[in-house]
Amino acid sequence: MRLWLKAAAGFLAFAAVGAPRDGVSQVSQLSLDSGSNDEQRELIARIEAEQTLHGINAADLIGPLTDLALFYREHGDRGLAIAAAERAVGIVRMNLGLKSLEQAPLIGLLSQTEESRGNVERSWALEQELVELVKQHPGDLGTVPIWHDLAARRAGVLQRYRSGEFPPQIYLGCYYSGGPLQPHGASGCRAGSRGDVIGALWGEAQTYRWTAVRTILGNDLYASGRLDELAAAVVDDCRRYRVDPLDPCADEAGLVDQLAYEVGSSVPRVDALIRIADWQVVGPPWWHPFPELMFRLPTGDCIGCGGALETYRRAYRQLEREGVAQAVIDRIFAPRVPVVLPGFGRNPFSEPVGGSGRYIDVAFNVTEQGRAVNVEIRDATPDVSRHERLDAITRIENRRFRPMMTNGEFVDAAPVVVRYDVDAIPVVARYNLRH
Repeated sequence: MRLWLKAAAGFLAFAAVGAPRDGVSQVSQLSLDSGSNDEQRELIARIEAEQTLHGINAADLIGPLTDLALFYREHGDRGLAIAAAERAVGIVRMNLGLKSLEQAPLIGLLSQTEESRGNVERSWALEQELVELVKQHPGDLGTVPIWHDLAARRAGVLQRYRSGEFPPQIYLGCYYSGGPLQPHGASGCRAGSRGDVIGALWGEAQTYRWTAVRTILGNDLYASGRLDELAAAVVDDCRRYRVDPLDPCADEAGLVDQLAYEVGSSVPRVDALIRIADWQVVGPPWWHPFPELMFRLPTGDCIGCGGALETYRRAYRQLEREGVAQAVIDRIFAPRVPVVLPGFGRNPFSEPVGGSGRYIDVAFNVTEQGRAVNVEIRDATPDVSRHERLDAITRIENRRFRPMMTNGEFVDAAPVVVRYDVDAIPVVARYNLRH
């Protein structure tokens, strides 16, 4: 992040080209009651010293000018921050070349600052310039945080769009026609299929994430915690937002599997594999694009269960090799309360002790396929209606659970007794169960 800010302060050098003293006076116009005048004066003094010693286009100006730009941003003067970043880009290009990766964080800073003051079109143009720049440096580790940031920004636009907003990036990137990663003409950028927009945004975010992952893999940095983070995010997003319900996310599974087993292992990597197996048990995200309905999973056998069970076994053995305590392994593969898949939502189950509110105590068996069979209600609070009991049975039968393992082997009918929180059922879910 330091490099993002190191570029912004180039503005003072720019101001000094025509009238050095005017440049200094312009930067010092910040409000005196900001409480940061000493910092500002120190930065200006550093910049003046560098200019005196090395000239107005010296590479050594980038650092202090960036700090000054950060000062401006923190104090709300986005105009000066943008001018600083633009001047810094000029200094980088003059000293390091037009295609130097050193300017990438500066362009990103410009894009974010423009967006923060409402100039979305300029921000978008800068972002596309940034994408084209980092593409010219394949395999460079300096691109990893940039790709990751770009992916996060696309995921943010996707989340806003799915929640009902219409971010201007949708038409700026022509996502109705496939987005900037696909060739498209001038037409079809402002209207079309909602599914096309979601698919294009998701695909672009995934492309950027996996570019970052493969860059790290190509540099033999398999132990990076950031790689674990990126891989986990991609696996989860694959299953949440995959447009083609038959696509098993094979690339995602293969790459994280390579990460975990070709080059050593660690508990976080095993956790990523378990996440993949969980999604394979869940099966295709047929509920897309209605996540509020995902509790109602298809009743057929899961497509990827064969591979999922083998992945679970390997993860189990790897945890044993890592010396992880058996009690910890059991909490993953043989918990008293079964793990509800896909795992990122609220678990409505708990052990049938204590508790408050309306509940149902229920017993069932978890199969190797992650199914609940032989569901039987043991008890319930008096205010739970007969209809709600039937709804609870239906919901449990439609759930997927992580298959249970004992001593490294799956139990085909693992018995569980749990307390079910009746009020955990969303209103829309109750309605769809009854209709």
